[in-house]
Amino acid sequence: MSVPLCDLVRDRFDDYHDGLLSPSLAEMVQGHLKTCSACQEEYRLLVSCIGVIRGLEAPAVPPRALRKIVDNLSGPGGGATLPDGAGGPDLEPGLEPS
Repeated sequence: MSVPLCDLVRDRFDDYHDGLLSPSLAEMVQGHLKTCSACQEEYRLLVSCIGVIRGLEAPAVPPRALRKIVDNLSGPGGGATLPDGAGGPDLEPGLEPS
């Protein structure tokens, strides 16, 4: 384990995982992972965390909060709108989609 090299490799784990590195950098990361047990463990943990996060269900946005977001984004000139059916019947009075 070479700490400066490990730091350099670990800084590239996200891009390596996502396939965004150049072929030469990807090869360097892959070669280092074959020989460094500390970086192997760190990368294994990253991949595990990514898997857990991807398995989570996104929380529902309450219609009232969604309305406030859209109102703030649209501003005085308008522009942003709610998707069809996103307002739902449980919008607070006065916050119905226009």
